[in-house]
Amino acid sequence: MKNIFEKSKKIFLEAVNYLVKEDFINAEKKFLESYKLTPDRISIVSNLIQIYIKQKNINQLDDFLKLNDNFKDTFDYKIGLGFLKFFKRKYNESLKICEEINSENLKQKIQTLNLRIKNLEEINEFEQALQLYKKILSLEEGNHINYYNFGTFLFKIGKPEESLINLYKALKIKKNFPGLFWNISLCELKLKNFRKGFSNYNIRWKNENNKKKYQSIKELKNLKDIENSKVLIWGDGDGGYGDNILFSRFLNYISKEYNNITFCTYGGLTELLRSLSKNIKVISTEQVNEKDYDFQIPLGDIPNLLNFQKFEEIPYYKLSIENDNKEKKLNLSKKKLNVGFAWCGNPNLPIDVYRSIPLKRFNKIINSENYKFFKLQTLLKPEEKKEFYSYNSVEDLGDKSFYDLAKCLNELDIIVSVDTSIIHLCGILNIKAYLLLNYNNFWTWFLDKKDTLWYPSIKIIKQKKFNDWSYVFEKLELELENLYNNKFKP
Repeated sequence: MKNIFEKSKKIFLEAVNYLVKEDFINAEKKFLESYKLTPDRISIVSNLIQIYIKQKNINQLDDFLKLNDNFKDTFDYKIGLGFLKFFKRKYNESLKICEEINSENLKQKIQTLNLRIKNLEEINEFEQALQLYKKILSLEEGNHINYYNFGTFLFKIGKPEESLINLYKALKIKKNFPGLFWNISLCELKLKNFRKGFSNYNIRWKNENNKKKYQSIKELKNLKDIENSKVLIWGDGDGGYGDNILFSRFLNYISKEYNNITFCTYGGLTELLRSLSKNIKVISTEQVNEKDYDFQIPLGDIPNLLNFQKFEEIPYYKLSIENDNKEKKLNLSKKKLNVGFAWCGNPNLPIDVYRSIPLKRFNKIINSENYKFFKLQTLLKPEEKKEFYSYNSVEDLGDKSFYDLAKCLNELDIIVSVDTSIIHLCGILNIKAYLLLNYNNFWTWFLDKKDTLWYPSIKIIKQKKFNDWSYVFEKLELELENLYNNKFKP
């Protein structure tokens, strides 16, 4: 029996060493080996629960808690169960468990408070979450993670100035750690501090899930190197198509001085952006031969290379495309306002849950006798298919390429869209559109309430409260009514 315990202890210490290095895979493996030998040791059970929490391994956590319900009175079991409920989106149940935890241990108290905050954020109880963050800071003031978490929360609820204060406090305590400079970058950009913001923007490549392409090609670090070289600029960005359209203005700007640039973008944008500049060759990813280029740089790094500081330095440009009249004409109404709309983006993007609007919110205006609607987005959520196809009057344009869609947009009276590539397409074509914007909007729209610096044709209608679209639709209905009256009741 003693030999089993000693063997388990040895393996346990090996697991701890892996844990210190944040090698959770090997730590879990070793803790499980130790657990098989001595399953009654609370220290092993506790560490495994914490690993499953960190890894967000729902199935493993669930199974392990069921297997070890004899430890249900311990802190780690309770916090594990609380996180399990949270991962399963049972936020009120998770909160109830948190309330039942009573520990004087500082580390345990902080973890419980953080779990409470996570739940409160999900149910939009931000004021309560704010107070709990302040409580954490009063309990453990010198921990950089606490300032970082508080800073990211403040950014989420639309307070970038206060967010920066706390992020820089975190930086003062610890000079560098994952996520810090990226969040500082987003705050600075949202506040229009472009130089500081873009200087940290390339930190996105430190994310293990976001790898640079074309690493065999030397990275461009000086604009002067473009003069006698072949340069590949390639589209990147969390926003996908939208970011490529947005940042294309920087390509247009540098093309006035350099003509040996190739821009590689997503296949769906190549035809559209070939109208960008005669000095820039636009190709798709599949067409790239790395041997053809001396330097490469992602599109999102260009503003930093340009030392971009003010919008006036990079003027707006309108993308012009030729309408060859081959595209079938839209079935426009002569008696109604013709409205193109997009209500949701890519559901795989983290921001989508905030920016997208349930289709049912458009019921009133879609069913109005004054408007005819045209669907512009490609994606259609499975749960909304039945609802969408019940609108017999809505015409579907979502199967078109960006280029073909661009030729259609000018025929419509107005475009209404959430923060997707559609709004960027309208902007670059100088087509009038309303951007229906969430309260905690992405940095590209700054803190502006009505207009955007990027595109003169885009008007913003923004939430006044987090996750509350009521004001947006009240304002939208008035705007559409005015457009209708101006067209049909002069």
